[in-house]
Amino acid sequence: MRWPIRPSSFPPSRWGTAESVGAGCGAGAAAGQAAGYFRATWLTVKAGISALPERVTWFKMLGLGLTAGIGFTMAIFIANLSFHEPSRVDLAKLAVILGSLLAAVAGLVVLHFADKADESEAPVGLSEAEIEA
Repeated sequence: MRWPIRPSSFPPSRWGTAESVGAGCGAGAAAGQAAGYFRATWLTVKAGISALPERVTWFKMLGLGLTAGIGFTMAIFIANLSFHEPSRVDLAKLAVILGSLLAAVAGLVVLHFADKADESEAPVGLSEAEIEA
């Protein structure tokens, strides 16, 4: 069967298989939210609509975007509506939960290192009260 429009990296024989359901749901939960939040913030800053707050870096915005992937309630609801086979629904739910867990860990790691980078940029020899003043 010929497909007139299809992504070049996915052969038609693999469409709709259990592997693609799990990979799509997991990647959407882990990376989709991060990409959306980061891109929307970048566009508004570059368009001059908004500005990053003081001491907020793009690295921190990436960490924030990753933590946005933690929420999975709506993704599980949509998985229930999208698939009719119980095995695919279960696989999609598991992939969404694992993707959310991956997003949480990745966001935690990125924000941890972003915070460490901020600490190393603080002036040496000043107390926190002097820095804040």
